[in-house]
Amino acid sequence: MIALPLYEILLRFPDRDEMRITDRDGYELGATFRIGRRTFIVVGREDPTGAGADARIVAKPSPGSTGGV
Repeated sequence: MIALPLYEILLRFPDRDEMRITDRDGYELGATFRIGRRTFIVVGREDPTGAGADARIVAKPSPGSTGGV
């Protein structure tokens, strides 16, 4: 069995944080990506809190981005 590296994506909203898990890396500072109909911008990387995660990517909604996640 091959274990894929996992990454936490912490979505920071003004009123809450939401966590997502992905097997995709390459999220560099300032990079943008979409989840659902909303665009996010990477604002940092942190040590992960979840067991088995390799990194935590911190992102905020891009200015002007609206829609569901």
